[in-house]
Order: sequence, then structure tokens, then C-alpha cells
Amino acid sequence: MLGPDFMLSRIFLIILSFGLAACVPLGAPPTDTKNSLQSASPQIDAGYLLSGRAIFGRVLDGGDLPEQELISASPSMMAFLEQLSPNAPLNIRWAELVSRFNRDQFVVEYDAQTTLSAAETFQLKTGNCLAVTMLLVSLTRELGIKAYFNQVETPQLWKLEDEQTLVNYRHINMVAEVPYGRKVVDFGLAEYDPTMYQQRISDRAAFSQYYSNRAMEVMRADGDREYAFKLMQKALQLAPGDSDIWLNLGALYKRFGLNTEAEQSYLLAIQLDSHNTAALSSLSRLYGESGNDELAAEYNVRAHAIRNEAPSLLYYRAKKDYDRGNFLEALTLLNRAAENSREDHRVYFLLGKTEFKLGRLAESKRHLVKAFDLLDDQSLIPAYQRELNDLQNSVSL
Repeated sequence: MLGPDFMLSRIFLIILSFGLAACVPLGAPPTDTKNSLQSASPQIDAGYLLSGRAIFGRVLDGGDLPEQELISASPSMMAFLEQLSPNAPLNIRWAELVSRFNRDQFVVEYDAQTTLSAAETFQLKTGNCLAVTMLLVSLTRELGIKAYFNQVETPQLWKLEDEQTLVNYRHINMVAEVPYGRKVVDFGLAEYDPTMYQQRISDRAAFSQYYSNRAMEVMRADGDREYAFKLMQKALQLAPGDSDIWLNLGALYKRFGLNTEAEQSYLLAIQLDSHNTAALSSLSRLYGESGNDELAAEYNVRAHAIRNEAPSLLYYRAKKDYDRGNFLEALTLLNRAAENSREDHRVYFLLGKTEFKLGRLAESKRHLVKAFDLLDDQSLIPAYQRELNDLQNSVSL
């Protein structure tokens, strides 16, 4: 009887014969679809929520906060770049820039709760993923290489700011278009995987997340309320259709004890994205605190239903089971994910690996072929090849 390592090799060859033909070059990057304000229901006055009247009794203006200065290079940053193999080709200079970070020659201490500008991150040598990415984008562009912000889908990064308040965070890294190809530079995500869904975002969208993060940090530190609100105003001026930033505005209002305005902000977040489970959960908590148990239960049920059936969340739960060796549990979750989304190559790839681990080689081949058939980005093929090689090696030991 043929062993599983031989069968995997056969599956791998078949996949390549089908998958490579199906792959096409990476198309135009997706646009920021969340950044166009959709019409809210008549009872929600977005202008009033953004004005600050409920807190300060007057209209605040957050439009005076800077944008481009967030990634402006300081004199010390320019001096740093001049030291990078000044007479070498551009790709060598950029590789040295990245190696300085990777090899701890330029150490930046990761701090998830600190969002800084590029110049501040360079000076203080600390910051979160967005802060370091802004620094890398700035330095890379100053070298003369195209670079852009890249938003990565991860299991939703929620944080309880206090006992009852949820805010939402995102992960951002950099993509540089170096002479020898498209390179991703990631900071702060230990489990970064190139097969994670990701999309290019504009500087404007990245800056909106900077201001939203800073508002949350000022709020958490019980800092200047006007400054915190101005930061949030600026974030929503840049990205008025971003559901997560309206969620964070709701968290700000809730922190200030203004539950009606918090409710309206959460409702607007849900109107912009009906699958925003953090906003649904926040609204459920808010109604529960006010004694409206019926509405609290309704929004809680909606949030749980989405978490239990969202293909991406099912995929991440299945991946954890797979990594722990719980293959039958992973298989159950993946089958549910496949029923809800027939276009996610990650679901089918993990299905193929799981079926292989369970000894179901025909099913494994079918799912792996479908995973490669769904790929629309050739750059992901090497990552999947490595995973298949690791799988083959694991059964050969």
C-alpha cells in the first residue's frame, strides 16, 4: 500500500497542475469601501455626535490636527538613511534598512498601547504596529521606494477598556514595491501569515486609525477630554464611513457617562457594518446596564450568531484546533465555514490538510485542488507550498 508521504507528493503535483493555471497576477488593490458615509436612519444625528455639544456645550473643531506630518521624516531620520550603504543600489539600501530592525541593530520596543508619529517612533524607539509601520513607510519612501499601508485581517482585536466598554483595534503592516518584487514587512504580529486576507489602504485611512487609536489612549489615561474628542473628530473626518471608528466614538461617550450618545454611535456603527460584533456586544452591554433586558438579549443573540457562523472566525477557531491536534473538531468547524463561504481558499486549504491528517486522501486532494483554484494571488503559492512540504515531512518522520 502506498504511504501517506507518497500520496501527499502526488496530491501536491496534481494541485500545481490545476492551481498554477488558475492563478492570475495580483490585480488592482481594493479601495477603502468603508470610507464613504452611508445614510443613517433619521433618528441618528451623526453631525450632532461629531460636534461635541453633548460633552462641552459647544462645537469643537478637530480639523486643525495635522495629517502629513504623521509620516514626515525628521532630520535624525534622514541622517540615519544616509548611513545605509550610500553608494549601493537601491534594493541593497532598503534590505539594510529592514535588517537593522530585524537584527536588533535599531531596536523598537513593541507597545500595543502606544501610537506615535514616524518621527516620535524613531526618537523614542517604542510604539505599536501602526507607529512602526508609519516609520517604515516614511523611511522607505525617503529612499525612493514605493510603499503603502496594508491592513491585515486577524481574529478581531477587541479590548475591554473598562468593565463594560469594548473598543476595536486593527493590525497594519507595510508593503514595499522593491525592484525584485512586492515585500511585506510586519511588526508586532507574532502569527503573521501571508495567506491572511489583507488589503492596501490609503494614507488617509491609516491616518484615521492613528487618530482613533490616540483618542483611545488619551481616554484610557484620563487625559484631556477636549483633545481626546478632537482626535476622534479627526479620525471620522478622514474616514466617516468606518464602522469601527464610530464604535470607538461610542466607547468615548460611554467613558464620559453619556449613554444616549454612546447608543447612537453604536447604532450608527451597526448600520455601517451589520456584522460588527464588537458594536453589537457593546450595545447589548449598554442596554443591560440600563435595565432593558429585552434589547440586551436581542443584540447579544445577534452578536453570538455572527461569531458562530462567520467563516473567517470559524476558520481561526478551526486553525487553533488543528494546531492542537484536534482534527475532528477542526473538520466540523471548517465544514460549517465552507457552507457559509465557498470562496475562501484558506478554508479549503486547511480542510485539505485536516482531511489528510485524518487519512482521507481523496477528500484531501479535492479540497486542496479547490483551494489552489480559488487563489487569485500568485505570491501566496510559495507559502502554501511550504505548508504542504511541512505536512509531507511530518508524516515522513
